[in-house]
Amino acid sequence: MTDPGDILAVFSSELGMSPEQVLVAGLGIFILLLFIIVTFLGYFRILIHIAAFAFPVARVKAIGNPYIRPYDLEILSESKSLFELYGNMREAGFPVPMKESTESPDIDTALDRLYVGEYIKLEESVPDSIRPFFQAFHSFLEIEELKKAIRIHHAGLPPDLLKQRMVPVGVISPDIIESLAQSPSVEEMISRVPQEPYGRVLGLVLPEYQETRITFPLESALDRAAFSEIHRSVQKVDAVIAGPVREFCGVYTDIVNLLTLLRARSFGIGPEESSRLFFPGGAVYEEWRLRQLLELPGIIDIVQQISGTEYYEALHPAVPGFELSGRLQDLEFVLEQYLLHKVLVLSSTYHLTGGPLIKFAVARQFEIRNIRIIAHSLQGIVLPESTMPRMVSEGAGS
Repeated sequence: MTDPGDILAVFSSELGMSPEQVLVAGLGIFILLLFIIVTFLGYFRILIHIAAFAFPVARVKAIGNPYIRPYDLEILSESKSLFELYGNMREAGFPVPMKESTESPDIDTALDRLYVGEYIKLEESVPDSIRPFFQAFHSFLEIEELKKAIRIHHAGLPPDLLKQRMVPVGVISPDIIESLAQSPSVEEMISRVPQEPYGRVLGLVLPEYQETRITFPLESALDRAAFSEIHRSVQKVDAVIAGPVREFCGVYTDIVNLLTLLRARSFGIGPEESSRLFFPGGAVYEEWRLRQLLELPGIIDIVQQISGTEYYEALHPAVPGFELSGRLQDLEFVLEQYLLHKVLVLSSTYHLTGGPLIKFAVARQFEIRNIRIIAHSLQGIVLPESTMPRMVSEGAGS
């Protein structure tokens, strides 16, 4: 066998270098090659992810979100009848098979079913690397159905309306809906909600509902359960493509916490009770900071205190209108506009991976809401002249 020392000596003499210099140079070349290979593998992994996202991203871009665009909304709002409205929706890719004589609850239910169906298709199409987030976001569809049940039962409306309005989704099965509808009281209904992930958290705030007789504590508890799911999902999403998921969760948490803060102040809920309704994981506001804001005497004081943030920039223009009307909806609306603005930014920033998928899911919710407002105006439920100002669309809140 040839002695390695002899080989090294031959190389040294050929290169005019000492054996030590040859060893150092060889080690340097090895490290450089290793770095190149690792870098290539990293880029290769990114390319694999981009390829996996190509179809679902192309799909949602092809479907689009026409009814967050002011121009398309204006055309839709000019519909003279429900029949014309449905025809315009079908042309834009919203196949809602309803008759012109359909009453409002059926319209609402059909729109809810549409969104649930579209979301399930989206969830089934996304790559495995980001699927945990969309599976967790599914929780928001479930809690919306439970909120419907709570509101309908709290208002003393008939059980048949609850069965008509609720849409089966996830753990909210047809059997669960039937059971909730037959409950003699809100308290009994909550006991029939599946313990995990919702029944337990509802039970914890039931005393607050019984004391205040408002549904806000129950609805906030459901929000908390859903937020726990999506924040846990961030850790399950592949780190390479987690950017849009992490940013969305942070901003969405901030917005819902601010909405909770403003609603708690509006409803007169005390700081101690309100502080239990906040969610951890906000992009800007941690729970301790939100608890500080609870100590402020009024809603305007809270808005002024968050100056220097993008949330203040969104809320501040709506303050004069709120001072005149006293309607909290004015402030809620601009925060919703801001949420749409942020998902549009995410869609542009992370346009090859999860950005367009998150944008499609959130924007579709706003589209359903906008269509609902127009349908209600055609039925005389809301005034026609008030429809456009109430619709969430591109260009506002940015």
